[in-house]
Amino acid sequence: MTTSCDFPHSEGARSVIVACTRQGLHLSLSPGTAGTRAEMSGWVAPSAVAVTCYGTWAFLSKVALNQGLHPDYSMPVEKAGLALVVALAMKAGGDSGGAAAAPGLMQQPKLALLSAFMSGVIGTSGGLFYSKAMAVGDASTVAAVTASYPPVTLLLGVIFLKEKLDANKIIGMVLALLSALFFARAGKAAS
Repeated sequence: MTTSCDFPHSEGARSVIVACTRQGLHLSLSPGTAGTRAEMSGWVAPSAVAVTCYGTWAFLSKVALNQGLHPDYSMPVEKAGLALVVALAMKAGGDSGGAAAAPGLMQQPKLALLSAFMSGVIGTSGGLFYSKAMAVGDASTVAAVTASYPPVTLLLGVIFLKEKLDANKIIGMVLALLSALFFARAGKAAS
């Protein structure tokens, strides 16, 4: 399965191509200038694909619930899809986006494994509450409000990882919270 997304750039549109093959998930760019390729080969292209995936995930979650899936079963059924992606991503000798091949799972730092495990526990817990909210709210409102988590991540990063907090991040955090507020108010007015 292959999908592509176009992103405008000052020198024309570029495409990010995502391919799911037996060898795993692959990102590539349509031919373009060296500057565009360098810019997109970092965090921009994977972030754009993640946004597309999250938006589609929210939509499909609502479709499942509208079709009668009980909210308590939404996350467990979604995790079956997770198993497929994990199997593709963790296959032996897989492409890790240009990074060196990863050592075996048990050779990973223990704190890193614990953090990843807890990330799954907390993310899945959030997903369960997301499903309950999606079952009774508008898809656009619930998705927007629950997607307003970056300020939480930002604050945790500043406190525990000593990441720098600058004016752009503060403005972004305020705008993210205002966005969630506007979506929540719109959802409340519609109900």
